[in-house]
Amino acid sequence: MLKPKSIEGIIAFILIIVCVVAARFIGSEILVLAVFIITLGIYAWRKYDSRMLVGAAIFLLVVCAALLASGSEHYANDVAIRAYYFLVVGVLGLFIEYLGGEGHEIELRKRVYLIFYFALSIAVLGILLKSGYILSLDMIFGPSPKPDFYGLHGPPVHGGGIWLYALIQLSSLVAPTWVIQKLFLLLIFFISGVSAHSLIETKSSVPRYFAGILYMINPFIYVRFLAGHWGILFAYSITPFAIKYFLKFLNYPSRRNALKVLIPLAFISVNAHVLALNLLALFVIFCFKAAELRLKIKKVIPRLALLALAFLAINAYWLIPLATTEETLVQQITERDLFVFAPRGEGFSVPYSLATMYGFWRGGYTYTKDIFPAWHLFFIIILFLSIHGFLSNYKNRKAQSFVAIGIISFLLAMSVLGPFSQLFENVSILRGFRDSQKFVGLLVLAYAYLGALGVNSLLSHFKRNNKKILSISIIAIALVTPIAYNFTQFGFWGQLQPTDYPADWYQANEILNADNQDFNVLFLPWHLYMDFRFVPNRDKRIANPAEVFFDKPVIQGYNLEVPGIYTQSTNPGQMYIQSILSSGEISGENLRLLNVKYIMLAKEVDWAWYRDALERSDLELIFDSENLMIYKNPVQVSRFYEADELPPEALEPLDYKIVSPVEYEVTGDNEKCTIFVPPNLDSSDWVLDGKEAPAGFYAAWEDRGGRVRYSQFRTYEFSYIISLLSPAAIVGVYLLVRGYPKRKKFWAFTRDWLREGF
Repeated sequence: MLKPKSIEGIIAFILIIVCVVAARFIGSEILVLAVFIITLGIYAWRKYDSRMLVGAAIFLLVVCAALLASGSEHYANDVAIRAYYFLVVGVLGLFIEYLGGEGHEIELRKRVYLIFYFALSIAVLGILLKSGYILSLDMIFGPSPKPDFYGLHGPPVHGGGIWLYALIQLSSLVAPTWVIQKLFLLLIFFISGVSAHSLIETKSSVPRYFAGILYMINPFIYVRFLAGHWGILFAYSITPFAIKYFLKFLNYPSRRNALKVLIPLAFISVNAHVLALNLLALFVIFCFKAAELRLKIKKVIPRLALLALAFLAINAYWLIPLATTEETLVQQITERDLFVFAPRGEGFSVPYSLATMYGFWRGGYTYTKDIFPAWHLFFIIILFLSIHGFLSNYKNRKAQSFVAIGIISFLLAMSVLGPFSQLFENVSILRGFRDSQKFVGLLVLAYAYLGALGVNSLLSHFKRNNKKILSISIIAIALVTPIAYNFTQFGFWGQLQPTDYPADWYQANEILNADNQDFNVLFLPWHLYMDFRFVPNRDKRIANPAEVFFDKPVIQGYNLEVPGIYTQSTNPGQMYIQSILSSGEISGENLRLLNVKYIMLAKEVDWAWYRDALERSDLELIFDSENLMIYKNPVQVSRFYEADELPPEALEPLDYKIVSPVEYEVTGDNEKCTIFVPPNLDSSDWVLDGKEAPAGFYAAWEDRGGRVRYSQFRTYEFSYIISLLSPAAIVGVYLLVRGYPKRKKFWAFTRDWLREGF
């Protein structure tokens, strides 16, 4: 006779079989997702081991790899989807178990909100969870992600996201990149809801749900998703955690609480804009709490200084290269940029549009307000709850600070159209925002926090007076209002559709990969943004995805092409190619100094003009399909040449060895000059045996061959070492000061931190 534990184990295994069978025979993807969610709920309820779900995912990934190796791509794709579902529910199940810790069983009802936000996240993404990439304006994923570890494309002005892209690249080795993309997008919505939920400290759970739903479903996150700003949204989702732990740190400035602040800030630093917003919010909170702290302030400030030092050390990998560079993209931003990217009124005044969490600079998207005339009513409810929340807690320093955060972010969001226009024109940090509607992210947080206080105040009042009907009404309003205010976020109203790249793109990639030479591919048309026919979205304009799709190095246009601004790129190679295209004189010889062996032309937008120019050249057409044409350069190309004089008239290829992407060894003639085509098409910071080269898109030295290095990488190398050693040093000092017995593991602290957050 089977023991109860054995029966439970069999049931857990049967549930996995049910999921697989459902995925095989149920036609609706939504119903399949529902089966997986129900399975997760049963696992959490019955406390089954969620490692079984993760094990199922790993097993299916192995099957997927075997199918790919055998050439069964269609079946491999289906198996990868199921592995993705199992991985999601399995990780979430482990997460719930982990929060409980050893000897602390969690009742399902205490953590049900985790399942709620996870289910809501799935409902928001809806059909977008189907197989295929989600491609939008700036959200470009492909099978060949290429993180810039070496700083070849300039300083990291957008933040420290290199580790995130490295994680995507590493994950793409075991799962399709579109699966990794869906996991990140799912996490964005899930963490947004959970983090805002955990920020609210009320006895009733209703205010927490109001804050979580509003922070997760609103016009700001909606339009940023449509515009593909997933990096901004990833950092945005973690922001409430940073604020929560900072508030706790101010009340109890221990090293332990300082560490809890450091962790979310380290994740938020993937985006410099959202990091700046967080620092602004933390500064405002500190100013309001300083008066309340009084005598404690002497203890807080030294700990705060140590926290700042630790943060700088962990983020050295991008802060040092950014601080030591001579020129960044911010210097290219002018007053014209500020007006081009200024917030829009969306049919109303700019202040009202921003106050309602709209105002994104780019039009063409369908919002709830466009199809639901009564949308103003739901905004009035949100505004009323926020105002009431402050008025009922006006003596509370936290409430005061969130009001200040909301007002400051609202005024700054107006940019050059508001009272702080001079600041945006003269202060580089503010000018770096350019698209000032990002400040609305803090306004959403203020609405969520203050609105939750308003809900709590009303509920408390009605319960004290035993008014059950009004209490139920407030609960319904609190839960329904955020969803009704932005219901188009569910499935994004059909404006986005998952897709794969055309088959001939994969075929073209195979053709390029068959050539083992070290060369560049020039991708045309020469636009950063353009409409691609294969994109099934309502708005087909996306950033050129060639770099993340093709395995070989691709040269593509970085020309912004917005009103009054053609390009802000200062790269010499970009300028040289633009001059060639402007003259219409495309030839194998004038592409030689770019090491361009193949020219790829996508049959999109103004491609006919480029085709005509290429047909007049000496380039050879070797591939022509529905979406692409490939031309081959008949002239022999190389990354290194030797020449009799400078500037070079005749070029002879040189033999060389690739030590790394930033270091080469080349052998040349003692009496000839060495010519080098840098991977970034910019001779700056490239040295031959310590000697610099004249500025240009290629490097030239009046010397024979030697060792060519990218000297700027030393800065990155030094920064990486600091950032990698800092966490170990911080943890070591923390444990040393705390005097932890060896038997206590640091993971216990991590578990406690997560339990407090979730």
